[in-house]
Amino acid sequence: MIIKSNPMVSDSNPIGVYDYFATNDKNEDIELLKGTPQDVENCFADGEDFNRKNAMRHFQISSKEPLTDEQFRDAISRIQQEFDIPDEDVVLSAIHTYRSHSGERDPRHGHVGIRLVNSETGQVRRFDNLYQRQEKIARMFEVDNGLALVKGRHNVAVYENVPEEYKDAIKPLTEGPLPNSFVRDGAYQAMKRNGGKPFDIRAEAKEILSRCDNFQSFQNAIQEKGWTIEQGKKKLILNDENGKFVGSLDRILGMKKDEFQQFIDGHEFQVARPTVGGTTTHSKTGEGLHPVEPALETSEKPQEAYKDTSSTTSPNKSQKAPEVSLDSIIAQVDSEKMQASEEMTFEEKQAVSFTNKQESEKDELLKMQLASQKKMMESINMKDNKQIDINDLLSGWNTYIENESQKNKDIIEEDHPTLKQLDDKQVRNFLEPFWKFTDERFGVA
Repeated sequence: MIIKSNPMVSDSNPIGVYDYFATNDKNEDIELLKGTPQDVENCFADGEDFNRKNAMRHFQISSKEPLTDEQFRDAISRIQQEFDIPDEDVVLSAIHTYRSHSGERDPRHGHVGIRLVNSETGQVRRFDNLYQRQEKIARMFEVDNGLALVKGRHNVAVYENVPEEYKDAIKPLTEGPLPNSFVRDGAYQAMKRNGGKPFDIRAEAKEILSRCDNFQSFQNAIQEKGWTIEQGKKKLILNDENGKFVGSLDRILGMKKDEFQQFIDGHEFQVARPTVGGTTTHSKTGEGLHPVEPALETSEKPQEAYKDTSSTTSPNKSQKAPEVSLDSIIAQVDSEKMQASEEMTFEEKQAVSFTNKQESEKDELLKMQLASQKKMMESINMKDNKQIDINDLLSGWNTYIENESQKNKDIIEEDHPTLKQLDDKQVRNFLEPFWKFTDERFGVA
């Protein structure tokens, strides 16, 4: 059994969220367990009213072995209990049936929408150690329902935090290497939309490896299938016959770092340049590049492109470098946004929306910083890189000091308005008590 979750941003379309849970036509059957359009509207309105980034956390429950309605309800109840979620904060829950995927798993899966923002205080619900606790819920559910135990990424943490009666069953999961997940969910969904079959390619690549004595023979064998190996930003990556990214080669082959390094030593590879929807290459070779899922790659930002131009070979002395004004740079700060498509799942559309929002916020911050620099340069008279004359600067400072000194001198010399009204008699009458006191104090007659 697998339990995973993701946040939903506050500016999401509440009706779209409700429709995804209650009327999604991608599924053959939907059983809505809880939720109304108004509940969803209120949930996202609270997020926006309190200016919170996320308004709901979306949990998904799936299993290889078939689950009953009662088991789905029990799993939802366990999520509530683990994270201390009251019934009123479960905004949506449903069971979807989708039979079009592989028959290796239960066609039914559960969805739960949890309110994140308190409607009275605006406080955001916390999910500390989220991944470990999700695996803990799943492992305990598997033990209680006699299901096959799934080996997760946090087996040791799960083992240390479950009650004693579960430890013996979970202990074997803590032994041996961690599961080798060579591709993330988002990349996997993108590859499926483009007709890719990453897990089929992985199985075939491992079968080819078992028949090869060295890397060269392995590379020759996969080239016959039209696959290519390229140097990514940090690792070697494998592309399919259509040039589409599949995954990191070491993870696909299930090799450890040292074993894989010995396997490829002495070979050079083309450097991959990831693009949206696939990978292209250029002729350079190099190291230290990291593979990027094509579907999540965005275009180079204008500010990064500007930095690159500053590092190119400087012009000859006889040539004047082109002038670049801050105004033109500010005008170029507008990152290209990713576009959602009809084929994307709701979660993927949410991810695209969130990424675009982050890029817009970064653009605005950069524009503010550049505008501040422009204003500062203008204020100190550095337009066209001209230096300020130090004599003019000192002269202005000396004039300022003289003016301030004169103002203070005028204040000191100004007559006090009360003293102008005192005559000698008033002064004597004012001082007489003090004189008398002085005479008596020191015995003066």
